[in-house]
Amino acid sequence: MSWKDFKPYFIYHVRWQLGWFIFTPTLYIFINYFKLPLWSSMIFAQFIGACIFWFVDKNIFKNKQSKNN
Repeated sequence: MSWKDFKPYFIYHVRWQLGWFIFTPTLYIFINYFKLPLWSSMIFAQFIGACIFWFVDKNIFKNKQSKNN
């Protein structure tokens, strides 16, 4: 497998791991400060992560599309 083939997977993997930096603190805040149950804290943390990573993914896919054209 060449770097050209591996690079998209690597970028995806790094982006996936970055989700931890958003999900963990927001989950902690919702559970410990807002006293929400785990299930609802997870929903809110996922929502915040989706709002943030929508822009990240949009940028990644925009760059990918511009390279393909």
